[in-house]
Amino acid sequence: MAENGMHSLYGSTNDSSSVPDASSHPGPAFDAKGCLVLADSFKVSPADVLANIETLHLADVLALWECHEGNWARDSPLLLRFEECDLAASTEPDGRLILWKGAVDTSLKVNAVASSSPEAEEQNDRLCLAWMTVSTLSEAIGQEASSIRLERNARLIVDLEETRILIEARWGSAPLSLESQPTPSSSKR
Repeated sequence: MAENGMHSLYGSTNDSSSVPDASSHPGPAFDAKGCLVLADSFKVSPADVLANIETLHLADVLALWECHEGNWARDSPLLLRFEECDLAASTEPDGRLILWKGAVDTSLKVNAVASSSPEAEEQNDRLCLAWMTVSTLSEAIGQEASSIRLERNARLIVDLEETRILIEARWGSAPLSLESQPTPSSSKR
């Protein structure tokens, strides 16, 4: 454990115990059984959501995988796991990119909707959602964030030491549109 009481996330990314408590930032919603309810999560975008992420190292990039289908889940949030916090990005039907910062316990079961009716229970039972690492962004793991910004509420740009991650809002895609490229400063070296 670091001297300030924080852990670093460079091991199992399923253990979010090293991420600061997110109770002051509404984000993930859970049902009575302790399952993450995807339809009710990541709907708040605090003004300071991007603050204090620069200089943190990226520990993992995760999205929801639909185990039965063998594909990324439709409209899955994207989770950028940094050393000291998680940054979740999801798309609203109107095309806005919604951001949330805090801690997401990726070891919990994920439900698409709240289990408040037999139909909802059946829908959740048909799905098999699990957080999986987005391997196409593996080269970015371990790099330090140098800048992060949201453009027109539809595009998140994360500049790391050697990689730029572009996340664009596209409703109905699986997951959000992702692109990685060398950062402008690293291509000049």
